[in-house]
Amino acid sequence: AVLGRLHRALLHLQSQKFSDEKSILESTTSKQEVVHFLLDCVRNRFLAWKKVSYIKDLLTSSSQWSRAFRDHVASCTTCATVDLARGQAPPKARDRWPIPFT
Repeated sequence: AVLGRLHRALLHLQSQKFSDEKSILESTTSKQEVVHFLLDCVRNRFLAWKKVSYIKDLLTSSSQWSRAFRDHVASCTTCATVDLARGQAPPKARDRWPIPFT
């Protein structure tokens, strides 16, 4: 429920197209706790990957949030195991090479 409300609030903020949207997002004082909450949501509920990945992409447009994610993942062993790229499509396969006959 909390993740959904955060997602909805960020979508609403983005839709308003405020000129100071970046400063609004950077004014959050407890970035480390928010990062831990987001990564913990993914760790406990796999269906939240897409939503958390979207929120991370939105927040990391700011250098302060990028640093907060990077620093937290480096310092928290629990969050270091979370892979947000897992919910994405696999990379396109390369062309096959012929099997050499010897």
